[in-house]
Formats: sequence, structure tokens, C-alpha cells
Amino acid sequence: MKIMITGNDKRSAVIKNILKQKLPDTYIYDYQGTVEKDTSVVVLPTPVSTDFINLSFTASENKSLDFLFRQIPDTCLIIGAGYKNDKVYDLCDRDDFSIMNAIPTAEGAISLALNANSHTLFGSKVLVTGFGRVSRILLSRLYPFTSDITVAVRKSGNIAEIEALGMKGVYIDKLEDNIECFDIVFNTIPFKIFDSKVLSKANRDTVFIELASKEAGFDRSLTEKFNNYINAPGLPGKIAPTSAGIIMAETILNILTENFLI
Repeated sequence: MKIMITGNDKRSAVIKNILKQKLPDTYIYDYQGTVEKDTSVVVLPTPVSTDFINLSFTASENKSLDFLFRQIPDTCLIIGAGYKNDKVYDLCDRDDFSIMNAIPTAEGAISLALNANSHTLFGSKVLVTGFGRVSRILLSRLYPFTSDITVAVRKSGNIAEIEALGMKGVYIDKLEDNIECFDIVFNTIPFKIFDSKVLSKANRDTVFIELASKEAGFDRSLTEKFNNYINAPGLPGKIAPTSAGIIMAETILNILTENFLI
């Protein structure tokens, strides 16, 4: 079996090293502008592309996505993260990847909050929006530091679960009623919930941290008036690239096993 690694950042290097250790009989090579004959698997960089035209993090002089995809045989398994394409197996659709990847996201978010804030987490009033994978891991990491945590959600069932866990629940459409009381706000929801109606009532010293990767939860035209707005998608690769690479490599090995390639 041949595996081609298209990225050349630290995560890609970690993936390559782990695959070589786990698959000693597999030929693994870096993309240099040509897809070698009989390549079975292509591992794309993360993010795959920032402009949907060119590859991110590649050593090849030709970074064109279209050029790369035209070279890859139809029988080849293409693995990427967060890239929606009928040819690409998206790691983000898998629980084993998304749950583990939420750990460096959560820990990186807390690090950003501590560096941006002049107060400790202890005693701070914290708001987390959403109750998905990233939010749940983030809440588990935050709770030992402060018990004053509010989670904004849409469903009454989620509010009941949040309150059973010892935190406060609030409906997203009621955020404008109490947004001014929070010291730190973490957004994990990938659509705009912090609009002019909500942000007009927010404290300009509140630390706002954007964790959603696809679309911002904040109206960015309004965030300039705040002293501490941090746009922080893609934290695993920035904060903990080695851990992020290990998580990706382990998920790739699971995919190869499920597809009977190893």
C-alpha cells in the first residue's frame, strides 16, 4: 500500500511518523506535485484549504486543489478534516476524531482566556454557548476552576441536563437579558447569535472567544469596540500540534482498518 501525505506542517510530520511506525510495510511519501502510481490513500492537510483553491501547508510548488484531485485515481481513499467534497472522507464527521480533537480546543481556549483576562477563572462568571462536543469537553475542564458557569442552548432538555450537572442554563434567545454580567464568553455555535441586539448590551471588558470553525457566532463588524475579542478557530493545530497530529493519525488508522486496507 502507498500513502501520500500532502501537508508539511507539524501535524503532518507527526501523522507521517506514526503511520510509519504502525505500518512498517507501507510506503509513505510526501506530495511534491505528483501522485505516484498505485497510491491507495491520500492524507490532506488541515485545514485542507483556506480559499478553496489552493492546498494549505504543502511543499509542492503547485498548490492547486483541482490539479491534485485530477491526479488522484477514483479508487484512492482521500482523507481530510473539515472539507466537504464528495471525494473526501471528512474526519470531522467521526466521533472518535471530533471528541478527542475537542480536548486541545478546550484547553487552548482556557489558556487564551487566562492570558486575556486580568482575573482568575475562580470567581469569574463564564458563559459557554452550545452543548455539543467541544462545549461538553470545555465545560468539563472549566468546572474545576469555577462553578459560576452558564450554558446557552435552544432545547429545554439541554437546560435540564445542564442544571443537573450543577451549572446554569439559559435559552439562546434570552442572551440579551443577561449578557452584561459575564466576564468570559466562549462561543462554540457556528452561526451568528451575537448580533447587534445582544452585543449592544455587553460589557466592553468581557473576554469573547470564538471557537466555531466555519462561520462566526459574532457579528464581526461590532466586535472592534470590545477590548478582548479573540477569533480562535483551529486551536488544536495552533496550541497543541503534536497532540492534534496524534489524534489525526489514530483516526486515520481506524479508517484504514474499517476499509480493510490494513
